Amino acid sequence: PPSQAGRLPLALSVYHAMRAAGCPPTVVTYHTLIDLHGKGGDWEAAGRVLGAMAAARVPPVARTFNTLMLAYNAAGAPLRAVAAAHRRMLACGLAPNATTFNALISAYGRAGALDRVLALHADMVAAGCERSQITFSSLMSAAERAGQWRLALSLFEEMRGEAGCPPSTICFNAFLTACAAGGEWARAAEAVAAMPAAGCRPDVVTHTALLSAYERGGRWRDALGVRLRGAVIIIDEA
Repeated sequence: PPSQAGRLPLALSVYHAMRAAGCPPTVVTYHTLIDLHGKGGDWEAAGRVLGAMAAARVPPVARTFNTLMLAYNAAGAPLRAVAAAHRRMLACGLAPNATTFNALISAYGRAGALDRVLALHADMVAAGCERSQITFSSLMSAAERAGQWRLALSLFEEMRGEAGCPPSTICFNAFLTACAAGGEWARAAEAVAAMPAAGCRPDVVTHTALLSAYERGGRWRDALGVRLRGAVIIIDEA
């Protein structure tokens, strides 16, 4: 299969060939172009696809705007671009779904707008959208980035309890990063010990966050006993 770098030129070639042959591209064609522009780091080109859709009289659907917001996030677009896509989605009378909220939470979280992140989370719950590992990892990262590590810890407990959402390695790492910010070394060690039973494999991020939690908690001797062996973290007794 073509490499990631080669997929966009190929997709554009097929797109132009379709138009030249009098075969109108479908909404799926445009979604593919938006996605590939985002993965290629060109968020402005991804946005221009909407103009091409309008010119071809292909009406956007909810997935169009979700794909666009995800492409904006992947390409590192400014928050204003994601917010504008959301406003346009609502103006088209399209209801946001779980993917919409996840994309927005991620974008506002990266921008450090924690209040807006929490408001979106509340709207998501009120709309009856199912929260996922993506939702909670973005929420915890936003909280930790804003210096609210206690909130990040409570979100992890909400995920495993009220939401009934099993954590992924990324979620555990977000929790561990928050533990490190607060020097909560004991909770960090407990979380790492629980990862195998949850079917999660510790990685370098896990290891680094655990070491940081020990260091910030003044437990540097314990940090010396932490070793990463493959996908297993070994904690030697001091």
